[in-house]
Amino acid sequence: MASITTRVDGTTAGTGTITSSLSSTAVTGLGTFFTTELVAGYVLKNNGNTIGTVASITSDTALVLVANATTAVSGTSFTFANPGVTIAGVALTNSQVDANFMSLNNNKLERTKNLSDLPDALTARANLGVAIGTNVQAYDLDLVSLSALSTTGIVVRSASDTFTTRSLVATANDIDITNAGGLAGNITLSVGSNIAKLDRSSNVFSGDITAANFNSTSDIQFKGNVTSLNNSLDVLNQIDGVSFTWKSTGKKSYGVIAQEIEKILPELVETKDGVKSVNYLGIIAFLINSVKELDQRVKDLENK
Repeated sequence: MASITTRVDGTTAGTGTITSSLSSTAVTGLGTFFTTELVAGYVLKNNGNTIGTVASITSDTALVLVANATTAVSGTSFTFANPGVTIAGVALTNSQVDANFMSLNNNKLERTKNLSDLPDALTARANLGVAIGTNVQAYDLDLVSLSALSTTGIVVRSASDTFTTRSLVATANDIDITNAGGLAGNITLSVGSNIAKLDRSSNVFSGDITAANFNSTSDIQFKGNVTSLNNSLDVLNQIDGVSFTWKSTGKKSYGVIAQEIEKILPELVETKDGVKSVNYLGIIAFLINSVKELDQRVKDLENK
């Protein structure tokens, strides 16, 4: 059943003081805010005595009544009220209902025009005169599809008027995904164990890196104090090539020990966060000149 609730009558104290005259429709104010507190149709009173109904507002301190003031005041406080508001429990006239609540038809509430009584969206659009067209987004079937979803995950619009759910997937151990369906907060991605990782703080990769070529900057324009190496064979004789097993993977490998290289060629060793690394490319220069030295020794022996 349709129902209405009447609004409770009340008065509001106005800001500042006003002055009115029985022979004038003008009302002036001092410290008043007529433009923000009042609107045309409001009734001004003083101590319960009606001064008049507001016809128009000129400024914060000046307004005009519908008729000459019925009560003269000078620099007094005032109250105002909306005459269209009625006391709860008092019967409302048809015009009051039409103006403030909803339409009547032959003194009966129009049930079909009460939104709470409408059976569906089609009836609401018909009664309210709303039609889906070029100026309105036709989303009804999209909403139907969304409401029909029973699976959890990331919602996507896969076709017109069709929604479904998806989850992020990745190749195992290449990209690791946490919370792939977004059900427990944000989705997070991380590099899997198959991919070498770069430590952002140390710029050090963990794991094996494979590529067709590794090119190092070697342009003469970037180099100074260039001199040929001497006694390279003596330097290499101090370096011990070793085989070893990586503790993290158990994988066997070959190379040198950074602490030993640091004693011989400290420029090729870098220490960061307590971990030492070796510039293996720097050793190549000694290998090249060592071959030249050995070649020269062979030629000297052949010439004897």
